[in-house]
Amino acid sequence: MRSLTPFHSLILLLVLGISCLGLSMVWPENGLGSDPWKLRFYNWNPNAVDSTAALDMSAHLAQLDSLARIDSLRRLHDTVHVQRTNTIASLQFKDGLSLPFHGFFEALDSAHVRNVDVFHFGDSQIECDRMTQILRMQLQSTFGGYGPGMISPVPLVATSHIVQSQSPNWKRCTAYGYQDSKVKHSVYGAMCSFGRFDCSAADSTEGSIELSPTRFGDVRNKTYRLARVYYRCPDGLASLRVESDGASIWHAHLPQTADVSMAEIPLPQTPQKLRLVFRAMQSPEVHGIQLEEPTGVSVSNIALRGSDGFLFTRTHLPAMGRTFAHENTRLIILQFGGNSIPYIKSATHAQQCADQLGNQIRALRAIAPHAAILVVGPSDMSTSVDGELQSYPYVAAYNDAIKAKAFELGCAFWDMYAVMGGKNSMIAWVNHQPPYAGPDYTHFTPIGARKMGEYLAKALLDEYHAWKTAKSSIPKTASTL
Repeated sequence: MRSLTPFHSLILLLVLGISCLGLSMVWPENGLGSDPWKLRFYNWNPNAVDSTAALDMSAHLAQLDSLARIDSLRRLHDTVHVQRTNTIASLQFKDGLSLPFHGFFEALDSAHVRNVDVFHFGDSQIECDRMTQILRMQLQSTFGGYGPGMISPVPLVATSHIVQSQSPNWKRCTAYGYQDSKVKHSVYGAMCSFGRFDCSAADSTEGSIELSPTRFGDVRNKTYRLARVYYRCPDGLASLRVESDGASIWHAHLPQTADVSMAEIPLPQTPQKLRLVFRAMQSPEVHGIQLEEPTGVSVSNIALRGSDGFLFTRTHLPAMGRTFAHENTRLIILQFGGNSIPYIKSATHAQQCADQLGNQIRALRAIAPHAAILVVGPSDMSTSVDGELQSYPYVAAYNDAIKAKAFELGCAFWDMYAVMGGKNSMIAWVNHQPPYAGPDYTHFTPIGARKMGEYLAKALLDEYHAWKTAKSSIPKTASTL
């Protein structure tokens, strides 16, 4: 029997393609058979969209931009009660009571005395400091503070305010995505990852990291006078030398320990080049580098590309908790969903994923009992269903399930799906000029992420101002009544 030549294969494919094309012209539009085994031909028209995708983006955004600040009122005696006028862009609380955030607001009022930290965890939607930098700028301009927060020793992508480089022997290890089989523990720290350098070569006992502020961006984000290095040395002694613009300013031996430790390096001013040089026969694990001021607000962007947000319970939580305590963490933001939605096939599955997120919230609350928790719902995402672009079938169900779980566990919820415009709004965000979302119908563009970050920051600050107004309206003698 003769084997097929490339020419014969081409003819066969052409005949098959022409046959399918002819068949598609006479095939019933609604397909043959019944769900879930109905046979349809894919509609290849890239411009086909669901007929319900009629969001007027200009009108929708104008409505969001014109929303007034939350009203406030006091309750008698010594309890601050914020009477809230909810909008789609507001933070949402169970029964409309913002009590879970009052401790965070109190801390913000004292940020001039003690630094207040915010950790913003999310998937690739917040990568490159997108959304987070807007929140950071707004909080720091209101309550004081400088610096980009905690950065990774081996980042996947550059941050927007720090130019970073490492010696080539560094390796990144993460608690999510591909699991390095050489990591025999779950101590990943507050960034859910760590870096270490290869010491296998005879002359490879040193690993360095260099940090410089970018030429662009907000001055507060790239200014700092304090560096904290979080590390652990489970396999032996190490040393750390710190150089500022070429001059050695700090040196210390790092003792062998299985616990996460912290080295604090005061800086006279923001260096144009901050260089950290680690030396060891077995590399320490560097969990994060915090760059900030002694007072004010610090906001860390912890982007976990590809994560569904269910990883915290798989890590050694006490190590993360020690970092949260060192940094006086008073707000944790969880922004996940984009890596779960494409795989959710039923309302029951959506609830199961929300329950998984609830387990993460409980775990984080146990190690950060003084931190308020804000759950940001997923964005709208589009896919092709029967040849039409439309929202994934269970975006709304997952969003509602997450909201209910957040309320159940005493968290705030911010409805990004509603802020976008609800069902099929991602299509309108992609088609907006300039585009607010990319052609993958999943991720915001930089300008779209900035817009969303502005709405999130406004929601948080509106809530603070409403609380502040309500608190100031209580008579000084109220607590003695």
